[in-house]
Amino acid sequence: MKKFTKIGLVLALLSSSFSPIVTQAIEQSTHTYESANLTQNLEDESSIADQEANQEPAESVESQETTDLPTEATTETEVPTEETTVESSTETTESSTQPGATTNNDLQKTHETTEGIEKNSAQLGDEGTPIKADSYVTVTEKNFELWKDFGWTPVEKKEQYFQKTFHVKEYFVHKNGKKYFALYNNKDIFIGYIEESHVTLGKNLGGAPVKEEKYVTVTNGSHVVWSSLLYDARKGQSSSLLNKTYLAKESYTHFDGYKYYSLYDKKGNWYGYLNTVAVTEGKGIYGAPIKTNEYVTVTNGSHVVWSSLLYDARKGRSSSLLNKTYLAKEFYTHFDGIKYYSLYDKKGNWYGYLNSVAVTKGTGAYGALIKTNEYVTVTNGSHVVWNQLYGSKKGNSKALLNKTYLAKGYYTHYDGIKYYSLFDKKGKWYGYLNSVAVTKGTGAYGALIKTNEYVTVTNGSHVVWSQLYGTKKGKSSALQNKTYLAKGYYTHYDGIKYYSLFDKKGKWYGYLNSVAVKKGNGQAGALIPTSKYVTVTNPNHVVWNSFYSSKKGMSKALLNKNYQVKGYYAHYDGYTYYSLYDQSGRWAGYLNKAAVRDKKTAASYMGTSRAKIVNELSQHQNDRFYLGTPYKGLGASGYSNAERFMVPRGAPNKYGVGMNCTGFVAYVVKKSGANMKSITNVANAYGGIANAYNWRDALTKNTMHYSFNSVSDLLKSGKAKKGDIIYFEADFRKPNPDCHIAFFWGNTPSENKTWHQVGRGNIISNIFSGTPYSKVYLIPLD
Repeated sequence: MKKFTKIGLVLALLSSSFSPIVTQAIEQSTHTYESANLTQNLEDESSIADQEANQEPAESVESQETTDLPTEATTETEVPTEETTVESSTETTESSTQPGATTNNDLQKTHETTEGIEKNSAQLGDEGTPIKADSYVTVTEKNFELWKDFGWTPVEKKEQYFQKTFHVKEYFVHKNGKKYFALYNNKDIFIGYIEESHVTLGKNLGGAPVKEEKYVTVTNGSHVVWSSLLYDARKGQSSSLLNKTYLAKESYTHFDGYKYYSLYDKKGNWYGYLNTVAVTEGKGIYGAPIKTNEYVTVTNGSHVVWSSLLYDARKGRSSSLLNKTYLAKEFYTHFDGIKYYSLYDKKGNWYGYLNSVAVTKGTGAYGALIKTNEYVTVTNGSHVVWNQLYGSKKGNSKALLNKTYLAKGYYTHYDGIKYYSLFDKKGKWYGYLNSVAVTKGTGAYGALIKTNEYVTVTNGSHVVWSQLYGTKKGKSSALQNKTYLAKGYYTHYDGIKYYSLFDKKGKWYGYLNSVAVKKGNGQAGALIPTSKYVTVTNPNHVVWNSFYSSKKGMSKALLNKNYQVKGYYAHYDGYTYYSLYDQSGRWAGYLNKAAVRDKKTAASYMGTSRAKIVNELSQHQNDRFYLGTPYKGLGASGYSNAERFMVPRGAPNKYGVGMNCTGFVAYVVKKSGANMKSITNVANAYGGIANAYNWRDALTKNTMHYSFNSVSDLLKSGKAKKGDIIYFEADFRKPNPDCHIAFFWGNTPSENKTWHQVGRGNIISNIFSGTPYSKVYLIPLD
């Protein structure tokens, strides 16, 4: 370097007295010095590049990424090594023979050199002699000229070299006053001569910066982000910048042919140099569209929907898209960092750009699950219940019809259909069901299901609700055995069905558990089973075959006859109709309760029960409490005091042991708790409760009974039960007529067995009477 400095100084001193040719030689010597200085700097870069070439094989082996640097300037797999021959000032022989090269001759030869240049100047071209250089320049003038020679032969298709970086190995200072660089590509092929003003000197192989001010979106995550375009320092991997938009303030076209953007974020932070193949240029500050096919559900209604991401035109608010699913065909990551989806519906209608924080991505066309806690009642049984939407089926909504479920969430499918995810109270999942198949409720009781059912309240132990599980309206006992119109019902989430009850006048009575009612086939309601006996007392009522449509006759035909009521209807209009059967079991029709007088069963009428009477007899069936008691006849004694004829062997008194047939029955019934006034208040002839005629008159008038012509007919009827009272009516057409009363003691209706008091005492035997009879009455206890 010192030698070059000395030569420059000598030439500078001589320039004042020498000719212009000498001056030109001085300039060339000065350029030679500059070239040598550049060469020295680039020797350092070349040394670093050599080291990088030795250190970087791991990158090319890693994955052979397209972002790695090329060995032959064709791929980015390896940092290129420049085999630049930089001639030092100490080298002599060859370099001294090359035009424009500085030499290491002693200062005493300066004059001779100058004279040599002066003598030969007539043989030189206007471009002068080449001056060695070792620098990198980038073509930055768009309207540049590129020459094959200094005869100004233009290079064809020169446009391909615009903004490319080349190696300058020498340059010329033309007589026209302009400097021309000789450009070589990365294969060391000569490209042409270019005017100095049409290029920009680069700091290294990376070339010179070209102003860009472009918004680019990183779309490839497999490239290296460089801190230095000498490829000696990495800043990271493009995967960390993927799908984000940056400002490319400038670009560099590296000597190896790759173009790099210098990236900045909105805050001015620099992110490094990135190969341009890893980005897509955007049309504006919002960057480039990134193609995607994601189904997203709008879950936030407070965002702007943009028609332009320049933020200068709105399309609406996200509230209008809330809870709907759209196809995001692409998205933009704005320079401000916000990601925007471009939304389309199934018909291809575009809905605008929406901030990604306003949506939730789904895993399929059904979108994202929207959490909710809604009670819904299934009201349509013709829909598929999906196990996987449009995949596998779980069943049909018919199986869930009129039941209430908890919808913990729902999907709004891309096709516009909303599907609820249904659970029961135990947490069991039932599947996905189209929302049109359900009705939302306002509480856990679900939705009201409209109906027009006539129901009869048959259970009096339930709460009648004014508000389900809130306020009570009363007890079902107040409504028992009445018929109401259920205009609707709720199937509660807990599984209980509640009817909403109205009377004929439209008065609402509340909500009642369905187990407390029975549905009827019409306004008559449901048949309420019973077993009671009545006598028809009014001849002016219709006997119905079918309520209010088909008549069976008039009650006049049934007047004063006894019937068994096996059930009745409490009609919606307020009337009660008995379903009547005669003693043969034939159905007589439906008759208004007002046309009959009730007859109680014998046990009920007397204030006791079958169980008590049977129990009293059974506990003495095998002892001598009753059995064997002698007969004491009412007519032969001359006394009318009933107690005299009601003394069994097990309970003797002052009247002495003895019973007649009626006294035996009276003693047992009275001991079981019966009120004997039920007999004597109706009939109290001679002997009182010890007179069988009084029993006949009281019981046949006020209780149900059956009449048979013989014992055989009674046993065939199947109506007798143990403990029932049997009464034999006297046949007054024959001598010595008398009646007889006893207990039926058969274990089955057809077993011929009775317990009674006869002439030979108290016995259990076949059924018979000691005197002739005209008919046999069976008086059921219940």
